[in-house]
Amino acid sequence: MPKSISNITGNSQKMKINYHHLLFSKFFTLIFFVIISLMNSILIGNDTVPTLRVNSSSVNSTNFLYRNQSNTLTISHSNRDYCREWNYELYLSEDHYLSDDDSVLSFELSSGYNISYGALEFNLQLFNTLPDTTYYLLGNIYSNCDSPIRFGTFKTQVYLKSPSYDLSVQKLIIGDTLLSNSTANITSIITDIGGKSDWTYDSIFFYISKDSILTHADPCIYKALHSNYIFEKYQSISLNYNVPDTLAGDYYMFFETELLDFSDSNSQNNILSRKVHIASEDYIIVENRTEFDTIPDYYLKYYSMANRILVNNSSFSLSYTFTSYENLSSPDSVTYRIYLSSDKTIDSSDSLLHEEVLPPNKLDYKYSNTHYVNCSSVGEHYLLVQINPDNQLEEFDYTNNIYPIEVFLIKPNADLEVLSNSGTEKILSNGEDGFVYQTIKNTGATYIDNIYTKVYLSADSSFSESLPLLIQKNHLEKLSAGGELIVTSNFTFPDTLTLGSSYFIITQITSPTDTTAIDTLVYHRFIYRNRICDLDLSGFWVGDPLNLDDDVYLSDQENYSYRVSNRGPDNCPGFDFNLYFSENSLLDSNDSLIYSSSENPFISIGANSNNTFNFDYTISGFPPGNYYLIAEIVSGYDSNPENNINPQYIILNYSQNDFYVSNFRLPDGFFYSQGEVVNTESLAGGSFYTEPKLISSNIILSEDTVFTWEDTILKTNLHAFSYSTSFSNSSQVIIPSIPDGLYFIATAINTIGLIDEENKNNNFDYWPIYIGSRYDNDIELVVTNPPATTNYLLGEDLVIDFTLDSDTSIFDVFTYSLKMKKAESSEEFSDAVEPVTRIFWGDTYPNDYLRAEIPLDFETGKYSFEFSVLPEDSSFDPNLENNKYYFNAEILNESSNSPYVHTSKRTVNICSNPIHDFLNITFNNSDFYEIEIYNTQGIKIYSSKTEVGSTSIYMGSYVEGIYILRTRNLKTHEISTIRLLKIDN
Repeated sequence: MPKSISNITGNSQKMKINYHHLLFSKFFTLIFFVIISLMNSILIGNDTVPTLRVNSSSVNSTNFLYRNQSNTLTISHSNRDYCREWNYELYLSEDHYLSDDDSVLSFELSSGYNISYGALEFNLQLFNTLPDTTYYLLGNIYSNCDSPIRFGTFKTQVYLKSPSYDLSVQKLIIGDTLLSNSTANITSIITDIGGKSDWTYDSIFFYISKDSILTHADPCIYKALHSNYIFEKYQSISLNYNVPDTLAGDYYMFFETELLDFSDSNSQNNILSRKVHIASEDYIIVENRTEFDTIPDYYLKYYSMANRILVNNSSFSLSYTFTSYENLSSPDSVTYRIYLSSDKTIDSSDSLLHEEVLPPNKLDYKYSNTHYVNCSSVGEHYLLVQINPDNQLEEFDYTNNIYPIEVFLIKPNADLEVLSNSGTEKILSNGEDGFVYQTIKNTGATYIDNIYTKVYLSADSSFSESLPLLIQKNHLEKLSAGGELIVTSNFTFPDTLTLGSSYFIITQITSPTDTTAIDTLVYHRFIYRNRICDLDLSGFWVGDPLNLDDDVYLSDQENYSYRVSNRGPDNCPGFDFNLYFSENSLLDSNDSLIYSSSENPFISIGANSNNTFNFDYTISGFPPGNYYLIAEIVSGYDSNPENNINPQYIILNYSQNDFYVSNFRLPDGFFYSQGEVVNTESLAGGSFYTEPKLISSNIILSEDTVFTWEDTILKTNLHAFSYSTSFSNSSQVIIPSIPDGLYFIATAINTIGLIDEENKNNNFDYWPIYIGSRYDNDIELVVTNPPATTNYLLGEDLVIDFTLDSDTSIFDVFTYSLKMKKAESSEEFSDAVEPVTRIFWGDTYPNDYLRAEIPLDFETGKYSFEFSVLPEDSSFDPNLENNKYYFNAEILNESSNSPYVHTSKRTVNICSNPIHDFLNITFNNSDFYEIEIYNTQGIKIYSSKTEVGSTSIYMGSYVEGIYILRTRNLKTHEISTIRLLKIDN
């Protein structure tokens, strides 16, 4: 042996080979192997000598050899005699000859040391700077039991490369023929052949197409976000596809996968297709299968299986029909056999499940038998149906009479397996809680209960039960055979985590009824650092985004869509979505929150990407009209919430036949006597789908606002109606002889021959009237709270509280007016503010007030004021001068140098004044306040409302100068005005 090689026994758990070049030349090595071969030939007849033969070898199943990481070398071998001690040598060579320049590799033995028939696996670790190219992996296996020493040699061509992400679809498992209107199982296997297997998420898609070229027009029958087990090489994904009864003929099934969080170095191998035939018959036609070159003389015409998933140590049913080809002469009998095999060929290792001899008159008939399966391995298998005529016909092709049926064998007992593992984002912010969830499956044939999960925290991928335990849960759900379950664990991280460091969440899943008794460990890696994401509500649509329509109908379910974009460099986890109903496009506290949802936190918005979400909602409880729906997203991880609102204009209307009455009034006033003629006016209209023929319009008199058909109907009119939006409805009625008092007169419509069910509450409108004699009644204005001062500042409010005094209950409309003129001027009074109109009726007049704001640009000086409250119908009030109130006041600029200005009550304090950055305002109570800031030109530059007792306003960006702060108590109507001085630092 070369001197650089140490004798290392196979029972060593870790074996290292010295990193030295071989000391022997190629010539000496060749002579050495010749001598060994001669000695082997001499001892070939000795049955007692151990002999090991290498049958095949492979690396990583792909023959890619990756530097700076672990690689798996698999050797298939046969051992003639038992021997405990074996030695192994591995070299990396540029050619398939061993030389001094070849690199000696270190490795770990991972499969035990007792060599028998089977395979050995080695983990190889490379630490070299060789270029990426093709090499040969050369190996020797020899035993100290040999005398003389003989080698089992092997060589494998490999390609050395740096590891990368290269997701590849390895296999697509589905039956060649599918039955329409039934369920077909589709299984795909994906792996990363680029050498890295720690990818976290990938999208998976299943398509069906009429041809072998996939286009965007082909329907996607399934799509999902798939989560990878960290450090696990292969992934199996299964789907139960309900084949529509509208499909028949040849189709192509496509499976595609796409990495989400890493760049795939080769996307050409991310899709795989398989041709299938969809048949509408009860049995699957075999004779047109294209994988056979010829059709045998006696062949399987139909077969049918209820389930291609077989349970080991149990029975299954198979139905079939045999027939002959080209009307050949019938044989004496036909023997058919059913084998269970790992491939499509029959050999001695296959299990014979059934054998039966059929007489010829039984051909072209349907048979159904139950077969028992017992196999030492599970996974992909084939049922091989073989048909042989017992008499030897020359024209029969015996090499082509095997029909494979693809099946999948599972274990008979409960067996817990983890299908997917995911959870906390790869980047976890400071203070975030964590979660993990796994999809687990019972791949056995009996149920599993009492599933336990323990979640540990580790600084690396090593596991022990002494690690910090984050949470322990007992899931009481019973998991039936073949069933799947999602187990979720939420937990809080300890405060000892270090920002910028990476950690592993290790989940241990166990069950006492899992007969494999193997703990399942799954890993989830994350980096603990501050997250940076910027969510943007970049789109919001009502209905179909491709066919936008402003119309939204009450009580109808609508579909809503919104798109959330993340413009930040990190993934952003779940967020809250709120939908508000508003009369304008600006979101404020008066808007109604009508819909809210917290999106699934497992669905994250990737960095520089977007997701579109959909939901259904029905708007109700609002009158028809023009509105805005304002969409809002809220996330605690969002660094820029300014772009999280998106308004959408809508026209809200009724979706069914709905008629309404509006603007009903009596233009002649409110006071009428018995026998008087009354004119009525109103508008009527509707939103409808079916045209009515007639509409009944009724004038009703009632003592209250609850109108029924038992009330007095003063008049009924019939109107022909067409598809117009509205029409005028005028009528005259006579006041009947009824007692004096307050009444309500209404117009109500009813459709004839058409159901108006959506909203009958808007089928009437009413007007209050007072019926009786007209009294000479003197109404007197009584000011209960005269103006608080005779001096007012610019920007301050002038408030007058008053009531009306009368001996008689009179109903009318009153107009409040405040007029003014220069003091001692002979001019007429002119309106100081726009008059206010109010309606009163009943036994007493309520207290009321008038508030007038003095503009900041108003001319200062002394003024006379006239305040009046006048009825609309003055015929019953003989002395209108009693309805007026006069006073004088002076309008002043602020003359105090104090930073505080008060009304009659001290309500507000500020600090500091002068102001550099922040203005802090404190109120002496928690009433609702309105806050406004004006510049010296009288332009309002700030406005807000608060009821928390204090607030702060940032004025650092304001230019230097004088400003006016104006606060208004919206409960007591008190006003405070304060002059502010803003100076820069």
